[in-house]
Amino acid sequence: MVTPSVVNMTPTPQQPLAQPYLSSENSQISMVEEEVLELYKHYISDIDATLSAKMLRYRSNESDESHYDLKK
Repeated sequence: MVTPSVVNMTPTPQQPLAQPYLSSENSQISMVEEEVLELYKHYISDIDATLSAKMLRYRSNESDESHYDLKK
């Protein structure tokens, strides 16, 4: 005959600090993500403005050169 073993029925304690720590870490990460996103927006708009200015300059130089070629 097998005798049943005694089972420990006391609940294991939960870790209450794990979730708040993760949520504060996630909020810090999201704040950093927002800052990085803003930096990228400024960086991309600067690149766009630079490229637009270079294209305008190129087109104006191109039209000036064709104008000079027509005079010759």
